[in-house]
Amino acid sequence: MKEQVNSNDNLGSPPFFRKWSGMYGLVIGVLAVLVIVFHFFSLYFS
Repeated sequence: MKEQVNSNDNLGSPPFFRKWSGMYGLVIGVLAVLVIVFHFFSLYFS
């Protein structure tokens, strides 16, 4: 009998990373950079 290949094997993996912790770290890092940028932006224009 032939084994059926499941095309949904990679549905659980995140894009660009091997683990979800890498994706979470990227999101938290981007948010932290945005907070810092907007903080300095508001200081400059206040």
